Amino acid sequence: MAYGHSGRLNSGVVMARQSDRSLAFFRAIIADCEGAVPSEDIAPYENGHVIKHGKADPVVGIIERRWNNTADPELDDPIRYFMGPMAIRIGGDRKARTRRYRRLGTLRNSVLGLWTGTLPVLRVDVTVH
Repeated sequence: MAYGHSGRLNSGVVMARQSDRSLAFFRAIIADCEGAVPSEDIAPYENGHVIKHGKADPVVGIIERRWNNTADPELDDPIRYFMGPMAIRIGGDRKARTRRYRRLGTLRNSVLGLWTGTLPVLRVDVTVH
């Protein structure tokens, strides 16, 4: 996962390798979905629980912000998340929006190809903290 605009984990994009460790991580979040979240981890929806469990779990690696850009309008990114401080950035001229949506469409088609098995698996190296 990438760090969001708050400097904490953001669950908007999660890249995961299926393993006993990753499954245990997701199961811990689900088992704790009704549990309390420390004040420093509070965030909307599931993200507070993801922060709570993810900051201490060595299975969580940090990906580049460009894979879930929540804060930098100047970043050349394939995935831009228009929430928080980026919400006011949704505007822009028509040509810029068209280029952005074409990039997103290309990415969407690549992800769908991976999902359906029509493209080779994308390998991503992450730094594990």
